[in-house]
Amino acid sequence: MIGRTILLNCCENWILQWGKFYEDGKEFVCLPNSHPWRKEKRNRYTNLASSIVWTVDSLKGYPFLKPEGSTTPPVLKRCCSEILIKHGSEIPERCLPLQFECPVCEAFCSVELEKVHGLFVRLYTTHANNNSETFRLREEATPPFLEPVFEPAPVA
Repeated sequence: MIGRTILLNCCENWILQWGKFYEDGKEFVCLPNSHPWRKEKRNRYTNLASSIVWTVDSLKGYPFLKPEGSTTPPVLKRCCSEILIKHGSEIPERCLPLQFECPVCEAFCSVELEKVHGLFVRLYTTHANNNSETFRLREEATPPFLEPVFEPAPVA
């Protein structure tokens, strides 16, 4: 059984847009980050760095990749991630904190400002599958992506 798995947005977007054009067995890279992949057969792709096989699925017609053998749905789904990356920074500060429901997967997402080391930072939290996870947007990256924010472990 596979535990928590993370797939970078750029790899998922690359495979969903261009994967169908590769021949079965063909190795390729995600152009934005050079991660190596192989197309196994229709709608199945192996991440050669981790050996995890991902399959194309859809929800309400919205395509996404899911790891084979995983029984734990991701907390941050592609639909939520895309909405937060494209529109999260457009929300005026006066409207924060803001909570909304993803129109695709119906997960609840929130956007808020939090003071971190003296600076105000936008934090994006998704609430799904009885779990919640907080992310920050790495806008300086190409392409931008959401990075999990981990709470430091308490010191004993």
